[in-house]
Amino acid sequence: MSIRGRFNAQKLDQRIRIDKRVETQAATGEMVPSWKTKVECHAAVDGARASGAEPYAQSGIRSVADLTFWVRADIYTRYSLVLTDRIVWQGQPYDISDIPNQQLRGRFIAIFARTGLNPG
Repeated sequence: MSIRGRFNAQKLDQRIRIDKRVETQAATGEMVPSWKTKVECHAAVDGARASGAEPYAQSGIRSVADLTFWVRADIYTRYSLVLTDRIVWQGQPYDISDIPNQQLRGRFIAIFARTGLNPG
């Protein structure tokens, strides 16, 4: 039996925000990336662990955390989530690394995300 068969909506106990990357023009004329909120929703967060890789950052070593965010399938379809979006959970930005083709067989989908690679 898949995890979707055992998944309970009561586990969606964490509030997350999904942001879309947008380019805005600065006063100097250059394009500057910024983030715009796409949706705020409830999610289940799974797999909080540090991966083995610790990439070098300017301020020192940063640890990488890979998480799985479970959201309702209608969030994926209504807001057209893509890999260039990001998830913000507990004030920390997470880059979406994968949204597997789950063919929306269940009421919930998994979104794989990673933090620690950039400042957001």
